[in-house]
Amino acid sequence: MVKNNNMTKNFILIGLLISITVSSFSQKTPSDFLKKGDDFYKQEMYDKAIEQYDNAITVQNDFVIAYINKGQALEFERKFQEAIDNYDAILKIFPNQAQVLTCRGIAFLKIQEFKKSLVDLFKANFLEPNNAQILCNIGLCKVRLKDSSGIEDLDKSIELDSSNYEAYYNRGLGKIMLQDNNGAIKDFEKAINLDSEFGEAYFSIGLCKYLLGDKDSACKYWKQSVDKGYTRAQPIIDQNCN
Repeated sequence: MVKNNNMTKNFILIGLLISITVSSFSQKTPSDFLKKGDDFYKQEMYDKAIEQYDNAITVQNDFVIAYINKGQALEFERKFQEAIDNYDAILKIFPNQAQVLTCRGIAFLKIQEFKKSLVDLFKANFLEPNNAQILCNIGLCKVRLKDSSGIEDLDKSIELDSSNYEAYYNRGLGKIMLQDNNGAIKDFEKAINLDSEFGEAYFSIGLCKYLLGDKDSACKYWKQSVDKGYTRAQPIIDQNCN
């Protein structure tokens, strides 16, 4: 009988603990979890951020911003397919949400699924025309597919937002495709003017210089790109520069 009483007390205590935990969880709003997730996100603690965004979604399964922020955190962890699955989930509820379509399109772009990316980005552009960032990514997809019409999308993106360094950089990539290396250099320089730490732009200027036969300048820019954190340039330097 003593053992049974103790067991009963234990069950009561466990039940009370669960009740307190559930009560504490339910008292928090989706926005509370979102804010906590964003705080972790800013600290680059993406796994903990994802947990909080999941909590927000558990409380409110159609909380669009929580899905978007969770997707961004997953992408920073290079979990691109998980990010896409996450965007799929909210798009089942809101199939015409332009921002989520854009995010999924960019995730497809990052895994080089350019045609799938364009499907999402075209739909997002239809829903939200004249959005500079959407046009920037459409332009990049087309350039990656060697479609020169992407430069027109990038021109439009720059007209709408001349402060977007990515649009200049992407247009520069398109100009390399068209063998306009001098024009590409100008765009890469503009990108660097807008973001002086953009290592990949230094590397791309180096590539253009190399294609123009100026190996010394190419090596200088490649070395600068490594200094700015673009370590992928190092094997090129080792192979081509003294």
